[in-house]
Amino acid sequence: REAELEARDEAALDERRTAFEEARKVREAEEEAQLSIELEDRKARLEARAKKAFEEAEAEFERAAARRREALDEKTRALEDEEARSRADVAAADARRRALDEK
Repeated sequence: REAELEARDEAALDERRTAFEEARKVREAEEEAQLSIELEDRKARLEARAKKAFEEAEAEFERAAARRREALDEKTRALEDEEARSRADVAAADARRRALDEK
């Protein structure tokens, strides 16, 4: 009789251990699933930030390129103006020379 009671107690204890172990496994699986979700969420946020940073850097690069093109255009216009003045100076000097030669 006592052995039967002991066997029942042992069986109940085994059931409790099994139930506890299953509950622990379920809890660990839920925690893993939650961590996986959080990880994917973080990854998505990081990717979004990286994409935004890249787009901002790309836009800044385009603005800088536009500024460089504008500066180059200004230098080109200044050189063209200088060339036109030089030609005008040469033409005026030639005209003066011809005028002096005619005298």
